[in-house]
Amino acid sequence: MITANGFAQGVIDVHSHLITPEFVSALESEGRLMDEGFPLPKYDVDNHLRWMDEAGVQTSVLTLAAPQPSSAEMVRQTNEAAARIKKEHPGRFLFCAALPLPDVSKAIEEAKYALDVLKADGIKLATNIDGQYLGAPELDTLFSVLNERKAVVILHPHRPEPVNQQVMQQTPLAMQEYLSETTRASRWWFPIAAPIYLWLFPA
Repeated sequence: MITANGFAQGVIDVHSHLITPEFVSALESEGRLMDEGFPLPKYDVDNHLRWMDEAGVQTSVLTLAAPQPSSAEMVRQTNEAAARIKKEHPGRFLFCAALPLPDVSKAIEEAKYALDVLKADGIKLATNIDGQYLGAPELDTLFSVLNERKAVVILHPHRPEPVNQQVMQQTPLAMQEYLSETTRASRWWFPIAAPIYLWLFPA
C-alpha cells in the first residue's frame, strides 16, 4: 500500500552499494577494477535519494560493493562514509559494515568499531575473500564476536576463488557464479550461523 507521503509502507531496499571515489581509486591502484567481470557504476547520494523517491523506497541499506580492496584503512573509510550518509539523511539510509578479511584480527577490530562506535546496522560478509570461505575455522572467533552482539549479517556473493576464466568468457560472472557462490558459502556456513540474524541474497 502506498501511503500519503508517497512511500510504500515499510519498504526497505537491502541491496544498495556504496561506491566512493576513494574505493574506486584503491581498486584501480591494485589493478582489480574488473575483478568481478564488469565495471563499477558511479555513485551519488542525491541520485540515490531521487531514485528512492521515484521508486517509493523509504530506506536503503548500504553495503560495500565487490570486489573488496585489500586495505583495512580503505574498508574503514568506506564504513565511516556510510555512517556519515546515514547520519546526514535520517530514516533514509542504514548500513552494514564491511570487514577487512581475510585478516581475522583486523576484521574483529573493525566489527567492534563499526557496531559499537559507528552504530552500524549490521555486517556485510562476502561468500569468500581471496579464497577464504565462511566455513573456514579461523573465522570462528569473528563469528563469536558477531554472535555476542546479535549482529545482522548480509551475505553477498563475490568472485569465486579460483575462477574458471573459460566459463567467464561465455557467461557474465554475476549471472552464473554469483548464484553458485551463494550456494557454496551457504553449504559450509549455515550449520554454524544459526545464532546470527541473516539476510541472504544471490546477487
